[in-house]
Amino acid sequence: MYAEGGVPITGGAAAFGVSPTLLRARSALSLGACGPLDDKTFKDDATVKDKITAVRMDGETDGFRVRGKKGLAKAAVHREVNYQGKSKPDDRTYHVEDGVLVLEGCSGDYAVEVPAGTPVTGSTEAGGLSLSSVG
Repeated sequence: MYAEGGVPITGGAAAFGVSPTLLRARSALSLGACGPLDDKTFKDDATVKDKITAVRMDGETDGFRVRGKKGLAKAAVHREVNYQGKSKPDDRTYHVEDGVLVLEGCSGDYAVEVPAGTPVTGSTEAGGLSLSSVG
């Protein structure tokens, strides 16, 4: 199955009723701070302390992988962030708004685990998208 712009949707999005129009994934070339000139990468992991009722993707990131896991109590976020310069960025690229885990930013890659059946919406300007066991 393919979303708008020819980006493949993998991981069973259709099986869980996730509409490609909700996941307006479009391919685009990003330049500047979010582009091919990034030459360093850092990785981090976090457990989201707030209760998550949904996930919204909003960014120009390299990729989103959101996996629902049965029996999971807290969401977990792993990210790989690409950057330029001597010091890595210290700002967060995700936050929680009224129970919605918002993933944003650019030049990075997210792997997120949420309770199975969690609704996922949003868009990405670049990169891949993989969904499994989400609502």
